[in-house]
Amino acid sequence: MAPLVAIAMLVVVQVSLLAWDQMRVAHAAREGARALALANDASAAEEAALEAGRLERERAGIEIAPEARPAGTAARVTVVYRPRMLVPFVGRYAPEVTLNATVWMRVERDPP
Repeated sequence: MAPLVAIAMLVVVQVSLLAWDQMRVAHAAREGARALALANDASAAEEAALEAGRLERERAGIEIAPEARPAGTAARVTVVYRPRMLVPFVGRYAPEVTLNATVWMRVERDPP
């Protein structure tokens, strides 16, 4: 019985870490959309998202749409992230998970 309880506890810890990573991804998307709304600069939005979520650049994907963003229109920032499975044993047998979040925000100024 003890091994099953130990495995269940490890699974709970890994699921908690995934929930934490999902919150980081959602925060990254919000901050990226905020930077895009204020500066109307895709590269600034991407950097803001990566920095806010403390995401690993090689495991994250950031999509900004549409290409043309005149002031007053809505723009979308989508963050896709593949977190590392950190808990031993669980990470070895669990499938890789992809987390994502999308935020729409109104652009406040014309492109530079």
